[in-house]
Amino acid sequence: MDKSSSTLIGNETFESDEERLTLTGDSKLQKDLKERHMIMIALGGTIGTGLFLAAGQALSTAGPAGALISYLLISVMVYFVMTSLGLSFLFVLFCI
Repeated sequence: MDKSSSTLIGNETFESDEERLTLTGDSKLQKDLKERHMIMIALGGTIGTGLFLAAGQALSTAGPAGALISYLLISVMVYFVMTSLGLSFLFVLFCI
C-alpha cells in the first residue's frame, strides 16, 4: 500500500476518496436545498410527465402523421409568438 495515495482517518486507511465516502458517509457536498428549489424540481417532474403522457395520447389519437403535422403547426405558431415578443421588446427598449 502506497502511503502517499492513501487517506488515514482515525485508525482506518482508505485507498481512494470513493472508498472513504462509501464507508464513512463523509461528503464535502452542501446539502441545503431551499423550499423554492424543491418546488421547481417538483414542477419540472410534473410538467415532464404531463408532456410525456399528452404526447402519447395525441399519438394514439391522431396517428404519427397527424402528430407530426400538429407539431409543425404549433412550432410555427410558437416561432411567430416568440418573434413578436422579441420585436416588441426591441421597440420598447429603443423607441420609448
